[in-house]
Amino acid sequence: MAGRKTATVRERIDLTEELDGATLDEAIERLRTLRDRHGPARIGIAAYEHLGEPHPRFAVEVERRETPAEALLRKEREARHEERLRRHYEQLRERFEPRPRAGRRGG
Repeated sequence: MAGRKTATVRERIDLTEELDGATLDEAIERLRTLRDRHGPARIGIAAYEHLGEPHPRFAVEVERRETPAEALLRKEREARHEERLRRHYEQLRERFEPRPRAGRRGG
């Protein structure tokens, strides 16, 4: 992963409020706009419960380039993870690597 210049981020765009009560033409136009902006995308439909009643939730999952702020956060996360791995490795090495015995002479 190190050395990546740009990464893509998956983002869910919730369309529940926008599509509720919209005409088919309005919904199609909104989906076309999203397709033109983001390219092919998947539509997700899920149910959630509100006040004991099931309600649908509509979302589109798109991929986009990560922002510079997201890239910085990702790099910081990766560096912290690498440091944790390094510390863990050192702990295991101390525990399991054979140590030279003092006071032994060859011969």
